[in-house]
Amino acid sequence: PPPPPPPPPPSECESTEIPFELVLNTDSYGGETSWEVTNSDGTVLSGSGYGDDANVVVAECLSANEQPYKFTIKDSYGDGICCSYGNGNYIVTWNGDEAASGGDFEFLSEHDLPNISTPPPPPPPPPPPPGPTCGDDIPFKLEITTDVYPLETKWRLKNSANQVVARKNGYDDPGTTYIEEACVPANEAPYKFIMIDTYGDGICCSNGN
Repeated sequence: PPPPPPPPPPSECESTEIPFELVLNTDSYGGETSWEVTNSDGTVLSGSGYGDDANVVVAECLSANEQPYKFTIKDSYGDGICCSYGNGNYIVTWNGDEAASGGDFEFLSEHDLPNISTPPPPPPPPPPPPGPTCGDDIPFKLEITTDVYPLETKWRLKNSANQVVARKNGYDDPGTTYIEEACVPANEAPYKFIMIDTYGDGICCSNGN
């Protein structure tokens, strides 16, 4: 038979998955050949109906949480895939290592795929740092996303005496979310928040959102 095709690139499996690869060369009666990968839930992969003297490559990712797995190859006539009617063979690669191979069998050949330990999932990211502890003062928080002209964006926070107690005169990066936090005296309430765009077109929606 012609040489087998090159195997596909390695599967981009997730950290909780195991790469499985089968390279199968059928004999002169490829329609007699079938295979399957099973676990406690049943069949998870299978193949059949191949042509004569065919070259087949299968690459998949299987869940590490559903181990153990078993690979089984069958020949319905009972003479395997080598060597009476062609020189068929198979190679199973499991997590990058050869786990099964052959071709000379009767009705079926079974192979237990070894259990593979996968790394635990990464820990969740740490929570964001807490905002300021204001005690008897009032916590102020502003979340603002700039448009494409962030230097035009300004804001003021004024107290009941019309004094500015917090401000920002423009931002550096367009399309960026900023969070501003401060503690303002409770005895200077009520406060007024003033948003300013120096060009006069706001921050949505002509030039950003």
